[in-house]
Amino acid sequence: DFDLQQINLSEMDPGIIKAWHIHHRQDDIWFVPPSHRMLVALKDIRPKSKTAGALMRFVMGGGRAQLVCIPRGVAHGAANVWNVPSIMLYLVNQQFSTDAKTNDELRLPWDQFGAGIWQQTKG
Repeated sequence: DFDLQQINLSEMDPGIIKAWHIHHRQDDIWFVPPSHRMLVALKDIRPKSKTAGALMRFVMGGGRAQLVCIPRGVAHGAANVWNVPSIMLYLVNQQFSTDAKTNDELRLPWDQFGAGIWQQTKG
């Protein structure tokens, strides 16, 4: 049921955090090429979801080709915690709009769910 409306490319310099974003009408599909890496975090803030309140963080890219589908209502973000620029392609089923009536780009502070989410862990 994903009707592709727009493809975007985001390049992030080392140390950049792009979070948290929420959409009420839009679903995203993210892809980080295997030769790049991003730390990705998702927080389900949908009150009636089976996974309400769940937090996930994982690395995309890093030698693997992966897609992640982010449903509407799930807060999401990415960080480049490595020391080289990284890119992400993302596909959306709504076109971006700056019009207040149709804009679906809602934001929360980058540390809304704790600043530690965006730190690289070893182990």
